[in-house]
Amino acid sequence: MRHLTLPGLVFLVAAAAAAQTGPVPTPQQQADAFFKQYVAGVKAGNSPDERGEFSDPAALSDLFFLALVSEAERTAVVKLFEDARFAKQLGTSATASGTTSIAVRGDSPSVLGLAIEHGLVTGGRTGDTITLRGNVVGLLEGATGKDYVDSYSDDRPEVRFLRKLSLSASFDPGSTTDNAIDPNADRLTSWSGRLDLKNDRDPRGQFSREWQRLDMNERRAMLAAGNEAMAQLWQEPAFIEWREETKRQVVKTPVDQLDAVLTSRLEAFRQMTRSPATQAAVNRVVARTLDYLTARRTLIEELLKTPLLVLEYSSNRPLNEPRTSDIRFVAEGPFFSGALVANAAVNLFDTIPIGAERIRHLEGSLQWDLPLKYRTEQGAVVLTLAGRVQRLQSGVVIQNALLPDTKGTIGVFQMKATVPIAEGGLQIPISITWANRSELIKEKFVRGQVGMTFDLDSLIARHLLSRPPVPMP
Repeated sequence: MRHLTLPGLVFLVAAAAAAQTGPVPTPQQQADAFFKQYVAGVKAGNSPDERGEFSDPAALSDLFFLALVSEAERTAVVKLFEDARFAKQLGTSATASGTTSIAVRGDSPSVLGLAIEHGLVTGGRTGDTITLRGNVVGLLEGATGKDYVDSYSDDRPEVRFLRKLSLSASFDPGSTTDNAIDPNADRLTSWSGRLDLKNDRDPRGQFSREWQRLDMNERRAMLAAGNEAMAQLWQEPAFIEWREETKRQVVKTPVDQLDAVLTSRLEAFRQMTRSPATQAAVNRVVARTLDYLTARRTLIEELLKTPLLVLEYSSNRPLNEPRTSDIRFVAEGPFFSGALVANAAVNLFDTIPIGAERIRHLEGSLQWDLPLKYRTEQGAVVLTLAGRVQRLQSGVVIQNALLPDTKGTIGVFQMKATVPIAEGGLQIPISITWANRSELIKEKFVRGQVGMTFDLDSLIARHLLSRPPVPMP
């Protein structure tokens, strides 16, 4: 049992341990969870001698390696263990009520996103919208505990194609007044499907050699450092003495008193005298792990800056207005330190109202997302500058009536800040919009929009238990 199978990455794995609901656990909470697992394992022994064997650190090396690492070092590792993107399309379409955006981004959640938005850009009705957007393959693979890179291991043609598809559904939560039931509450206001026409963000693609180099260099260096540290620890006289004393105490202690004994022995392990060589080896593990995670995240960030070309279809179901369909092309690529997004769309009436044309409006937009140097503890604040030109071909139709003098061109400029405010992908987008007119009124205006988005990819990345790496021979 001397050769451990989780060198180096034990506290990294702890950072993503055991999928669960609720707030993201702190490193200390994760260590506590490992301790409970350790105690349960010791108690599972059928005899005092077997419980003594199960108390050996080799039975749960993760817990004891964590005890060698400081809180600050564990926290540093946890913060790097996340494959999250700064600019994804989480909310509803750019023309829906309740939207906070005037353009649609090209990047979608790999697993699932949730957006709650309130406001109005140029439409005729202010609204609230709840949007769920996700990738079916990502949801299925996320449920099996795969991280960003491992989730691409299935190379079957049908899986490759399905990975290019993502779906969304938007709902109006509605309201109730005078204790009456609102028949429009919780109604589906739109749904959409999008297909990636060009997406080089698959780690099996142009970056495959970089992934191989990362595995051969930083990852192997991390594993080697972990093996070296644990081998060094096993030779410590203080550790040998601690190990023997722990086994003696466990063997003679009744099962119902083991919690207190094991707690005391873990604290003794933390306070155990370690030679400078062992401490230096532990420090090297932390350094090599941070090197690996930093290089890995940097590579993922580079991969996620490659160009995207997306085709999206949206079915819009506005209240008291004819239903329409959007056909939209979205192009996205790097621009200076951020991402540039371009949209070209046509909006069609599903049923042509009297006096109108099939095309409701034509639209073109350009948006620049720029991560700022100002950061919260959860990440960078993203500044968005966007402009849109929308041409109403016939005018606005409400309750099957074409409103006079609503035909024309609408020019919009928007400035938005997206602020990450909590772990687990919680962000607040706040935007201000200037326009030459709205759809209903030909007067200049300034409007504000606010929303709340949950990038559940980020939450899942923090919670899922990645498969332990194969140790070096």
